Amino acid sequence: MRRPLISIAFALLSVGGIGSPTSVASATAGPALADDHCVAKTGCIDLSVSFSNRSVTAVGSLYDYSNAGSTTALFDFYVGTNEWSNQTRTATSERKSFHFTETGPLGGIDYVEVYLINNSTGDKTWVAYCQKSTGGCHWEI
Repeated sequence: MRRPLISIAFALLSVGGIGSPTSVASATAGPALADDHCVAKTGCIDLSVSFSNRSVTAVGSLYDYSNAGSTTALFDFYVGTNEWSNQTRTATSERKSFHFTETGPLGGIDYVEVYLINNSTGDKTWVAYCQKSTGGCHWEI
């Protein structure tokens, strides 16, 4: 009796789209999303930043408009008022996901400044300031 009930449960889950291979999300280039923060003729960024004792983890995606050449997201990490390090992520006519952690010194990284750079013009736009003390980001765009 158990076997038919299990078969029915799996059949119902498959019909509802749960557990079926087609329900897996895929990353594709496409138009800007609602959560994106965009700079005209450059690109967009969707970003979540979390701080721990010593490190910062950035998760999101970078979207480059197809006519922009390429877009780079620049992440500047600061300890106090001193720049500790930086990282970049670049997308060319695509949406590119990222997930990385930057480790700081004892006491940790205090804040992150995020910029979008249009690589065809060199224009650099400040887009966000993310601070450990508030745990969030202030968006400039």
